[in-house]
Amino acid sequence: MKKTLSLSLVLMFALFVSSAIIAQPPGGGRMMDPEVMAKRQTEMMQKELGLDKETTEKLAEINLKYSKKMMETFKEMRESGSFDREKMREKMTKLDEEKNKELKKIFTEEQYEKYEKLMKEMREKRPGRPGGR
Repeated sequence: MKKTLSLSLVLMFALFVSSAIIAQPPGGGRMMDPEVMAKRQTEMMQKELGLDKETTEKLAEINLKYSKKMMETFKEMRESGSFDREKMREKMTKLDEEKNKELKKIFTEEQYEKYEKLMKEMREKRPGRPGGR
């Protein structure tokens, strides 16, 4: 009787753990595919900024380029074994600045102003961040 109960408990625990592991996306849900991320960004920005087809295509290329760079940077830092938030912030800020220079070249002045306003609003809404909830 005790043997059956112990075996049942072990099997239930194994089933619980395996289902929890399977339910988690790779990276614990934090890592998104660069192509998916770039596509979402492009769609959102196209809608919010009222971009034409040509500008949207250029934007898609830029978003993909920087999504890949961001993921590469994150992976390198994580794999180095010495993940430093401050260094990560510096690198991401530099990538944002480079991206913004490229966006400024393809957007009209009005579109770029809308973009900056949109990014500011999004930063303020992020939970757990300065200015966020």
